[in-house]
Amino acid sequence: MDTFVVRRARPAELSDAADVAVAAFLADGPLSHDQRLLADAVAAGEVDEVFTAMTTDGAIAGTACLLPSKSEHSHVAELGERELRLLAVAPEHRGQGIGEVLLHGCAWHAAFEGASELVLSAQPTRTAARKLYERLGFERLPNREWHRDGIDLLVYGLLIEPKCGHCGRPLAEGGHEECVRLLVMEPPRFCTVCARRMIVQVTPAGWTARCVEHGTVGN
Repeated sequence: MDTFVVRRARPAELSDAADVAVAAFLADGPLSHDQRLLADAVAAGEVDEVFTAMTTDGAIAGTACLLPSKSEHSHVAELGERELRLLAVAPEHRGQGIGEVLLHGCAWHAAFEGASELVLSAQPTRTAARKLYERLGFERLPNREWHRDGIDLLVYGLLIEPKCGHCGRPLAEGGHEECVRLLVMEPPRFCTVCARRMIVQVTPAGWTARCVEHGTVGN
């Protein structure tokens, strides 16, 4: 998994990220109207919260949108949460653990932004995906399940106690003003999910930071 870096998509990558998501969904069945709308918005650069799992040679192996509750494209996120949508793995990269890489990476970025919970919707028939969510600590939220296009959708949530990427202490403790200032200029030192010390590598193109539990993220 460490060969894949999860980072925010750059503007020139958005169209390719949308294509990867569409190809992944079409490989499993028809694309819903809602999925098409979001993919088109991603391709048009109308969604800021797009993340990609990148291979070492710069190919997009998977995509996800990490949306706040205020986004017009979020369905179940509440205040302080982030909603995962358009979570997809390129057909040619399946079987390599990319889904887990994306989930860990998006949890890291959600915590970095101070989110209290990561939520997503899942079709009941997607048993493999649901088993992955449950293995990674997501829990069913039955009171938030909903209905779309003739399908009953389950909702899963992963509670997060976000940690400061600079000092590793819980963000809820406060007093992180200097940490926030430094993180604008420096890569994170600690995992924002588990507070483990991260292995950081800085290159002319940016930085990557690896947590032994939650994978590799980058800018």
